[in-house]
Amino acid sequence: QRGHIMEQAAPSKMSAGLVWGGVLGVLTGLSGLSILAGPAVQGVAGIVGWAITIVTIVAAQWLYRGKAQSLSYGGAYLIAFFVALFGAIVGAVVTFLVVSFAPGVSDGIRAAVEAELAANPAAGDAATMETVANMMTSPVAIAILTAIGVIVQGLIVGLITSIFMRKDAKPEAT
Repeated sequence: QRGHIMEQAAPSKMSAGLVWGGVLGVLTGLSGLSILAGPAVQGVAGIVGWAITIVTIVAAQWLYRGKAQSLSYGGAYLIAFFVALFGAIVGAVVTFLVVSFAPGVSDGIRAAVEAELAANPAAGDAATMETVANMMTSPVAIAILTAIGVIVQGLIVGLITSIFMRKDAKPEAT
């Protein structure tokens, strides 16, 4: 009966990523509401975004690690990848909905983009700045940028957390 000693099968890495990626995506999308609180909160929102990414990836890896006989660096990173991928998809959808339907969110984002463009003297003339502001503040563009940001953050966090989440298989008793 060697090799068949698992009491409870570990879930797949993809299912671990799906669950925690959904959590990451919803929280990321809802964090877009921080634009309503003003510039002071927006800086903190960036830090909170990283914290949400770290917590969801570590939770997914930790819970999988507790049920699995072993977890390699690559396996832990694969879980982080799935969390980031599903988080990006769900986050983009939730962000699109928040920006499209929450009153004041798109206006707040537009004001922030226009202030950034006005502070940059290399931005060009007013027509160019208006075109850039229109492109960057559309709900689709914001959703795409959110998805890219979540994937990049997740992959960076996964590279680091996977080092600590490794778990070697216990040797079998003979």
